[in-house]
Amino acid sequence: MPEKLRALEMLDVIEWTPDSLLESIAAAIYHQGDPGTASYAAVPHLIRIAECRSPAEKVWLVYLCGWIEGARGEARPEIPVDLKDAYFEALGKARNMAMELLSSPRGDWVKGEYAGDLTYMFGAIAAFDGEHELAQDLSMFDILKDSYETTMAEEA
Repeated sequence: MPEKLRALEMLDVIEWTPDSLLESIAAAIYHQGDPGTASYAAVPHLIRIAECRSPAEKVWLVYLCGWIEGARGEARPEIPVDLKDAYFEALGKARNMAMELLSSPRGDWVKGEYAGDLTYMFGAIAAFDGEHELAQDLSMFDILKDSYETTMAEEA
């Protein structure tokens, strides 16, 4: 993973698309919503990389860290003692980034086909604030919305 994080840092532009480096990293550290020790170790690096990126690049790194924290719970491995300080310091920075993004024009950080949704941002903030259940609920919003719309269309 360190080599992928170094490669991410060297990219001219960070994008999250199906074949992107960020997708590869996310698949490795958040596979099917299942974070582990490697996920916790990656978070401080992802936030360090995000600090010097544009809002449109930063948002994806904030989301990923929010999803990792949101999925952390009793069934997941504990954060190793030697990672805790850096991990929680990074979460604090990520929360500040999320709030800064929300206070900037949405067009600065939402672009393209894979545009982020406000529910992702609110979910990330909930996770950073320790509201893991709310974070998980918000991460499911798109699925629930699509299911509701499909059901309503079938009933019409």
